[in-house]
Amino acid sequence: MSIFKNPGGQRNAGPKCEMCRTVIYGEETVIARQKRAVYVNLNPFEAQQIEQKSGYRCTSCRREYCKDCLEKKAPGNIYGGKSCPRCGGRFEIMHG
Repeated sequence: MSIFKNPGGQRNAGPKCEMCRTVIYGEETVIARQKRAVYVNLNPFEAQQIEQKSGYRCTSCRREYCKDCLEKKAPGNIYGGKSCPRCGGRFEIMHG
């Protein structure tokens, strides 16, 4: 076992989407980054890109997905939303 916590120089940047493996953000982080993108960088397109990386967690199997993957690849459900691709469960937005 290595004495280093993080061998290979890899950073633990947070939770990742089960489909695309990109880092996903909780609701509060998304809002803060969107404000910075619009008010500081004056870039509303960047704010839209940040929104696509907001995280959603399945209430059944607890797997996490980004909004972008859910919109493009997840099956629909009878309520008009999206179902978990793995177990068919419903989603809740991630906080943090």
